[in-house]
Amino acid sequence: MNQHYPDTRLYIDGHWRDGAQGRSLPVLNPADGQPIGRVACADPADLEAAALASERGFARWSALAAPE
Repeated sequence: MNQHYPDTRLYIDGHWRDGAQGRSLPVLNPADGQPIGRVACADPADLEAAALASERGFARWSALAAPE
């Protein structure tokens, strides 16, 4: 029985998305080497988007009081 791995996208700034270049890598079943899914590849534009989202999130969170 061939179970499939869900295709995995990048989670950046609260949204699932493909990499900016649209590239992905296969996820291989270690038992037989057959592809069972794909995982998105991040490129520098994706890393920049993630860093900017993280920076915005840090600014919001650091402005909150501890009980919040």
